[in-house]
Amino acid sequence: MSTDTTNWLWGPIERLRSLLAAGTAFQAWVGAEGDAETAAASIYVPAVVESLADARPFAFIDQGDERSTTRISTDDFSDRGALFLFFEADVPVAYTGEQTNATVEAAHKHFLSEVADVLGELLNDSHEAATLAITGIRLVHGPARTDPADRQTDGDYYQAGFEIEWEGVAG
Repeated sequence: MSTDTTNWLWGPIERLRSLLAAGTAFQAWVGAEGDAETAAASIYVPAVVESLADARPFAFIDQGDERSTTRISTDDFSDRGALFLFFEADVPVAYTGEQTNATVEAAHKHFLSEVADVLGELLNDSHEAATLAITGIRLVHGPARTDPADRQTDGDYYQAGFEIEWEGVAG
């Protein structure tokens, strides 16, 4: 049986989780500076959490819509695929309460800045670590803020989902 990181389907998920947890931007976002193991506890595969509000901020990783392996020689294969990476985080208290154009814009900018820092670092680290060569990132959901009617019960949060395209790492 293959290991977690070399399994044909699970391996890319596990390698993305390791890369994400090791990133200083994600560690800072989830309050786990310098601690990849604690940061990894904020990454769900699959997303099974009793109370998402208690888990925020968090990431969720799963298979994307693509996965293929092509034989390129007797002993080598070319791998590629897509993973789904989802983020959810509470809106900071400074941007809740009275909703003005300035506070709505500031909350949106805050979330997008956090996500951009994490994704930018993930792109750079994926090539330096050579564990999962990320070739592209595509926004597939959001960014979306909690509907005002649901904030009382669900909390005030943002979420966004991305397709992470990768290639070249044998599984």
